[in-house]
Amino acid sequence: PVTGSAPQPGTTEPPTPPAPPRPAPAAAGASAGSSSSRPSDDALDLGATVLPILAKTYGPQIVFALVALVIGYLLGRRRRG
Repeated sequence: PVTGSAPQPGTTEPPTPPAPPRPAPAAAGASAGSSSSRPSDDALDLGATVLPILAKTYGPQIVFALVALVIGYLLGRRRRG
């Protein structure tokens, strides 16, 4: 049967379902008391999450401030000496 439109490239596959959540690893480690000695796998890595956004947002202002600071320092040394 004709539907009236050609299929779009890349839309023939059904969307993949989201990955199921991982089970908590506390079941085996809680009884042995070693769960606090292991780092948690589900911890949020703020460095990988926030730092790129901050660098993209405030990067130009920080670079400008550092360049102005270096120029001010060099001009101050030049007038004294």
